[in-house]
Amino acid sequence: MGLAGIIGLLSLGALVFGGYAALVQAGANSTDAGRRAVWAQLAEKRGGEYLDEKRPFWSTERRDQLDLRVGSAVVRVDVRITGFGKSKEAYTRARARFTLGRGPAFHVAPAGALASVGRALGAQDLPLGHQRFDRDFIVKGQDHAGVKRAWTPALQATLTRSLSDATVTSRGDMVELSLSGARYFGVDVMADVVGALASVGADALDALAAALPDATLTRAGGTWDAPTPPSLTVPTAQGDVTALVRWFTGGPRVILALPVTRELPEFRVVIADGHAEGIPQGFLSEYGARLLVELPGVLVASKERHLELRWLGIPEASTFMCGVNLLAELAGRVHHTGAFR
Repeated sequence: MGLAGIIGLLSLGALVFGGYAALVQAGANSTDAGRRAVWAQLAEKRGGEYLDEKRPFWSTERRDQLDLRVGSAVVRVDVRITGFGKSKEAYTRARARFTLGRGPAFHVAPAGALASVGRALGAQDLPLGHQRFDRDFIVKGQDHAGVKRAWTPALQATLTRSLSDATVTSRGDMVELSLSGARYFGVDVMADVVGALASVGADALDALAAALPDATLTRAGGTWDAPTPPSLTVPTAQGDVTALVRWFTGGPRVILALPVTRELPEFRVVIADGHAEGIPQGFLSEYGARLLVELPGVLVASKERHLELRWLGIPEASTFMCGVNLLAELAGRVHHTGAFR
């Protein structure tokens, strides 16, 4: 075969390969277009937002994302591409920041052969109570009580039933669930799981608000980038006491805050056996002293014109109001005794 023949064969090969590549790309584009259409419909159905961002004309990639509000969290679903060329892989992921700012850290992954060996050797694995979930998934984390609180039996059942190949992780600030491939369907279930996990503890003030008609509940809100936690405001003669919820090891805790208009002596006291050793003399009236009996283990502190009270969990409404009244009593005594007397 002469030089001209060889060149002809090479040209024909290039045309065939180019045509094949074009068909593959066309098929991929068609598949991707179908997924985008499904995601857009889901956004419309659930009152979410679908963003389809077109890249510059020279790029073959395009970015799209789906935002859905689930519980108290905003969940973002997108497709992440890793690798290049033949090693390129796509993953569908759903992510949400914890509504309370922080939450339990954990790693949940399907149990495989290696995981079974690790279990046999005593590797860390937190049981959460659902028999099939505990069998099918490996759970790692330091805060067992907190992880168990976030992973309700309903969430465990959903993962085993509908997302058996999912990996779910939390660094303590954000929850992420990932699945291999660019998924058409099932992203609504992904969002539901992640939204429920990210909303853990966000309903802690609801029962208090229902039991206290004078209190005003501000529900969680914000955006995917900046969620805002809930708060509860209770009016007193010394101003509004604000209740917040924050995540600590084991679960959410309620914190009360009351600003005052004058300087305060600083103190930080844990109430024990009806006493609060360390609160300056004159700051507790007889009524205030009686309130201490109802607040065992509660921390009371003052700093920079600010009074604060912290529980180790979520109090009942009656106990909650004892805390509110104690802060109001301390603030009122400031005006009667002077800041440093």
